[in-house]
Amino acid sequence: MFDRKRQSEKEREEERQKNWLESVLRAERAWSVTALGKQWICPLCVVVAVEYDSIDELPDLIWEHLSTRCTPFQAGIRQPKRNEDELKEMAREIDIRAQVVTSPVWQQRDSRGRWYCPYCARETDIVIPRGGSITTEHLKAITKHVGRCFAFEHGRGAMKSVEVLKQEIESFESKQRMYAAVKQRVEQNPVWRARTPMGKWICPFCREALGGVDVSTQLLLTSTAPHQIAQHLATACRPYREKKEPAATAEELEAPHRPKSATPKPSEAEGQYASEVTRRMQAEVDALKAEMTATEGMKRGLEQAGKRQQRMLPETPKLPGFDFHVLFKPCDVVTGDFYDFPRISEDEIGVLIGDVSGHGIEAGIVMSLIRKVISIHARGNASPKQTLTTANVDIYPDLDRAVFATVCYAVLNTRTRQMKIVRAGHNPVLIYNAASGEQPLSLEPGGMAIGMDRGPRFEATLEEITVDLRPGDLVMLYTDGVNEQTSAKGEEFGHARVLDTLVQNGAYDAKYLMMMTDAALMEFKGPTRPLDDDVTVIGIKVK
Repeated sequence: MFDRKRQSEKEREEERQKNWLESVLRAERAWSVTALGKQWICPLCVVVAVEYDSIDELPDLIWEHLSTRCTPFQAGIRQPKRNEDELKEMAREIDIRAQVVTSPVWQQRDSRGRWYCPYCARETDIVIPRGGSITTEHLKAITKHVGRCFAFEHGRGAMKSVEVLKQEIESFESKQRMYAAVKQRVEQNPVWRARTPMGKWICPFCREALGGVDVSTQLLLTSTAPHQIAQHLATACRPYREKKEPAATAEELEAPHRPKSATPKPSEAEGQYASEVTRRMQAEVDALKAEMTATEGMKRGLEQAGKRQQRMLPETPKLPGFDFHVLFKPCDVVTGDFYDFPRISEDEIGVLIGDVSGHGIEAGIVMSLIRKVISIHARGNASPKQTLTTANVDIYPDLDRAVFATVCYAVLNTRTRQMKIVRAGHNPVLIYNAASGEQPLSLEPGGMAIGMDRGPRFEATLEEITVDLRPGDLVMLYTDGVNEQTSAKGEEFGHARVLDTLVQNGAYDAKYLMMMTDAALMEFKGPTRPLDDDVTVIGIKVK
């Protein structure tokens, strides 16, 4: 009788535990993470604990693991050791490990051993030597890239084919070979250094001056220009592709572009033909520096500088099919945050947001310098990567080595609704469409902050991506004054709360999102505490 009673109690306890398991499998996502579509990961002991063929048999197999092999469960622990995201990262690494070993689409590398992502079809910094084995560090790096890849779309993205990846690799290496050849010709042949009085490069094949290729300084000529020249020859220059003979001398190319009233001697070219754009830019920057620095010694210098900054704020665009709005709240009188909307062409507009390290009048001077230089280089240039690359070359010499700026710059084509995006060390660009039912996108193309490198490394790390916008999309760009704002307890607002704010208010217009973001920040920090940093947010709703 006693044994039967104990048996009955044991069965009832087992039944309660099974009911509990059934409920957590339904309600808690951390208990439902699988790898390779057939391996269940235990959130308590954090191992692949069960392999199954049918989903119907999974609950019984999980119970068998918990009741016989799971030490934490048998010790009474019910709280998962890892959260859902951490377990999914583990599952993704298992999936990737299996695919890297077995699937050719995951094994594509260029001649330097750089691995190409099967989702975005772009080279990465992950180097796997030819003939070398895939290490654990490689797998972690690949997993990290895929998890942040804009084309992966949280597992919803489609992989490219092996053929597409091979074409991308061949195209990239072909461009690299052409770039090397062009750079050598520019350095060795004066014909390839011909330029207009405005400092624009003249093609020796089609004889046209290229407005987007600035060769007004030696640094521009040898850093950014060769890439632009190679792109022109490969895609736009018909005489080059038809293998026509180039011009014989630089004089032959430059003569038609000189003002008729003046014919400077070739020996005077360096001084006479300095870029008018560069001179105008430098004059504006010098005047700005002088004016703002002068206010430093004045009793109300900061206040006057702050008022000047407020007057310089750009107007928010009003464009058919798009709703723009800006939240801008400096924490000091003079701010290091900046934004702008330079007009590129009839159909294209730039969207610029940035944050200079530090505060006060020094940050204000640097902010104004950087915004001005980027906006000047943006005119007529549809490539945000080229704009930031050339702007960085001009900005770098004027910055103290301890000063830098994070920048996000996009070019929006209002006709095609395509947005090209680069991110120089800045926060991600968020896109959410409430009607789609999809998770928000967090776009994080690679890139280092402006002022960290003179040119080559900056350009090499800067990644340009293109996104097709849809009606209902709400685009959000923001500075770190949002995510790094602290509460009275010292907790940061964080990127997760920024995403939550976007999702909760994504069905409304950009102005409403700005209002609710401001309200969320004020509630989080407390009504009496000041802002920790400048806050700038740009919202764009696609109608």
